[in-house]
Amino acid sequence: MPEPEVEPEEDSVEIPKHKRKKPGRKKLPDALPREEIIHDIDEEEKVCGCGSSLTRIGEDVSEKLDVIPAVIRVIKHIRPKYACKQCEGLETNGPVVKIAPVPKQIIPKSIATAGLLAYILTAKFCDALPFYRQERQFERIGAEISRANMCNWAMRCLLIEDGNRLILIDNGMGEKQSEKFFGYYYLNGLHSLKKSLNDAGVDFGDITDVVLTHLHFDHCGGSVKWNSMKDAYELTFPKANYWVHPAHWEHAIHPNPREKASFLRENILPIQELGNLCFIGEDLKISENISGILAQGHTESMFCPKININGKTLVFMADMIPSSGHIKPNYVMGYDIRPLDTMKERESFLIDAVENDYTLFFEHDLKIDCGKVNLTEKGYALGASGMLTDFFK
Repeated sequence: MPEPEVEPEEDSVEIPKHKRKKPGRKKLPDALPREEIIHDIDEEEKVCGCGSSLTRIGEDVSEKLDVIPAVIRVIKHIRPKYACKQCEGLETNGPVVKIAPVPKQIIPKSIATAGLLAYILTAKFCDALPFYRQERQFERIGAEISRANMCNWAMRCLLIEDGNRLILIDNGMGEKQSEKFFGYYYLNGLHSLKKSLNDAGVDFGDITDVVLTHLHFDHCGGSVKWNSMKDAYELTFPKANYWVHPAHWEHAIHPNPREKASFLRENILPIQELGNLCFIGEDLKISENISGILAQGHTESMFCPKININGKTLVFMADMIPSSGHIKPNYVMGYDIRPLDTMKERESFLIDAVENDYTLFFEHDLKIDCGKVNLTEKGYALGASGMLTDFFK
């Protein structure tokens, strides 16, 4: 006889037991200071209906988390002055008027204390709170601290007339970025690229060449602007060739993670898309009077133009030596991707600058256009300095 069919057993899956955590708040840290507020019933309510007094048998406790907003205070330093009423004093015996020395300050002549600086820097670099928002916070609690007081640099460009060519070196940040962008990078002062060119009798359409030392936004942002409808980009200098070193161009359009925020695509790609991009050749020459040197410390293949002016040499330092305060080789910016290379490049360049009597053009120095370099017992130092016209008439 055939065996009866046996139905196959269904596969079974065991689900491990798990405990579901009861919802609830975590206990507030014991280290936090506590202020006790007792909410008691009135004395007349502490009597039972039988006439006996009620006895305290316990308490119900709940904790709330509170924040005391930042408190700004002014520390007033008072230094009494002392003088002799019996005579006018003798200078041979020391100062006629005696007063305690000025207390040491973390920033000379600044109103900021170490506590204020710590607060600002912690909010900026630990909490990613930009300066323009901090400015508003200070206003709400009664203090006006302008973000312009926090850091102020120039964006100094250079216009060169070379034969029938008008050559502009770098062009600043431009004006097309968002309000949020300019909240981080606060434009101030009376100057603008357009005004400066117009004061020299030059319009945007007159520029024949734009030399870009590198493509960080504060050096090339003025290359491109919105059209009149603000729905597309156009070149600020429509008739100009835009010169960039090819190695740096590749670096900018394929940036490393550290520099990505400095290479804004809207500043760069329209130059190529609109057909005005030109690459600097291997000889590093823009014209008979303009050549250059490459620096690798700040960014990849930054081009620093060397301009021959009646036998004298002016070097546009870009970000290799951005200000007169960066002449010492070991004074390196935090933005440099290869700071050790920056130090070596500066050392080598400064030797040439002293030997050949170069004049250095500082792109970011707030007060000094140009300067010479001296080699002293303590190393390299700023020599004669001033405006461009002080060196080239």
